[in-house]
Amino acid sequence: MDAHFGSFVVKTDQPSDGGGWNTAPTLFKMFLASLATCAGYNVLEFCRKRGISTDGLRLIQRLETDAGTRMASKFC
Repeated sequence: MDAHFGSFVVKTDQPSDGGGWNTAPTLFKMFLASLATCAGYNVLEFCRKRGISTDGLRLIQRLETDAGTRMASKFC
């Protein structure tokens, strides 16, 4: 499945065991990436506007899944 935004195309897929071809990130992983990059951009702008160095700054996103259901159980 592709999402079109003007001249941009964001490709997504599913793993082969989920009926896809495993050629691009899953929709859920793209969702998580969009949250992380949105947070990262806002942190970067916050620091830039205040003259705060971003050297060594890292944002880490973690997702825990339930072993039985393989569904997301915790996001931080």
